[in-house]
Amino acid sequence: MKRWLSWSIVLVVIVISGGVLFAVTAHTHAAMRDIERLATINDVRVALERYYALYNRYPRAETSISIDARTLCASVAGWENAGCNTPVLVRVAHDPSAAYAYQYTANGETYTLDFYLEQRDTGWHRATPTGIQ
Repeated sequence: MKRWLSWSIVLVVIVISGGVLFAVTAHTHAAMRDIERLATINDVRVALERYYALYNRYPRAETSISIDARTLCASVAGWENAGCNTPVLVRVAHDPSAAYAYQYTANGETYTLDFYLEQRDTGWHRATPTGIQ
């Protein structure tokens, strides 16, 4: 009986430790995805400023478009799916969790980049020429 009780306690400790480890790991992975998203958004913002310096406007997108896997070209066309000879930004990375996509809207004078964060201020956020909200 005493031996059974000892093994039961060991088993309970292992199960609880595994649950805590799983929760910590899931939290860490979400935080890493957020870091990757913010890095991508910063890369896109820098590329958009380079485009603006060339054309004195941002690439137009009157309706929201997904820019995942698109290339920002140094041409009047702006965002391309493929075949760009003069890229300003070679290719926007896909959102690290296939559940979300980077959304871009612009009227030429300003732009918005919408993206989702899982850990840090969870929810949708917006980047503009003046910063990230």
